[in-house]
Amino acid sequence: MIKQEIVYGLLLAFGFLLFLVILLNLIKAKIRNLFLSYFIFIVLYETIRALFINRTSYNNIFLFLDLFFRAIYAGPILYLYWLSVFKLKFKYHHIIKHLWFPFTFLVIKLIYTQFLSDSSGNLIMYINAILSFLYILVYLIKGHLYLKKQKNEENKTLKIKYRFFFYVSVLYFILLNFSVLIVVLLVAVFEYSYPELFQYIFFTIYGLLCVSLFLYGITEPVWIKPFFIVNPVEKTEEMFDNQYLTFEFIKNDILTNERYLDSKFNVTKYEDIIGFKKEIILQVVVNNGFKNFTALLNHFKVEDFKQKIINPEYENYTLDGLAIDCGFNSKSTFFRVFKEFEGITPSEYKERF
Repeated sequence: MIKQEIVYGLLLAFGFLLFLVILLNLIKAKIRNLFLSYFIFIVLYETIRALFINRTSYNNIFLFLDLFFRAIYAGPILYLYWLSVFKLKFKYHHIIKHLWFPFTFLVIKLIYTQFLSDSSGNLIMYINAILSFLYILVYLIKGHLYLKKQKNEENKTLKIKYRFFFYVSVLYFILLNFSVLIVVLLVAVFEYSYPELFQYIFFTIYGLLCVSLFLYGITEPVWIKPFFIVNPVEKTEEMFDNQYLTFEFIKNDILTNERYLDSKFNVTKYEDIIGFKKEIILQVVVNNGFKNFTALLNHFKVEDFKQKIINPEYENYTLDGLAIDCGFNSKSTFFRVFKEFEGITPSEYKERF
């Protein structure tokens, strides 16, 4: 059996690394950093439980914390993290939509265990492991399908980074809950020594996860991120020496993901998505012939309108309807912008065809 001193030492070391990453991400945190911190804290909480769960003086604290930080939350929290990373608009009702089930289950579990004898402990642990395993498996599939939809081929480095973190994290919780199922089964059927078996399984997969979480997590804080290469175009002098490459990256990203269709999309929101500072984005856009970032978006909207106006699928659309479909939020803005770019009104342009 692994000596108790070594066990506590390793858990404390891993816990310190995770706690450090959480603190770094909470400084000037955006919504994505909050979800990442929550996810890492779930891992950290499992460490704390492993250290203190058998000490009776901490049991009441764990009864409360178990409602919010157990492994069953890992899948939906990780999925919400991806939504905050990739989606232009993050809708807060997603929080309730994805977290109501684990919270309800843990509340029921808490009530159930308080009115049953200790003999039901293994059964509750088994049910918890099964549900956590299945729930995380569901979100593995959802997360995989969501990541697959991200079609920005220009940003392969970023995609590999996110996917690696996603699959390593989900795999950890799947293996952890699967190992719990096996261990509980062995204890119930063969009366196998639970601590020895679980420690060897746990420390192997837990150590690998902690290293991965640490290496990934320290690149995500808002105030640290500019120092890391999180895009194929690095934020250095080399990037400024190749304005064309950077502009092509920005242009392809906006077009591929159709970001210009959102009438509320702006450079501040794009700064969070792409990982470049706003000043860099604006300088690159201006140096490539556009007055500002809005002008670049309007260019894409006008070009989209010109394509749709000659497309038979849109022949029954009014000019106002097409304008809204192309990302404009008002008729007056559409007519003004279109004339600035084309020199004629949309109606005059339509008459040509």
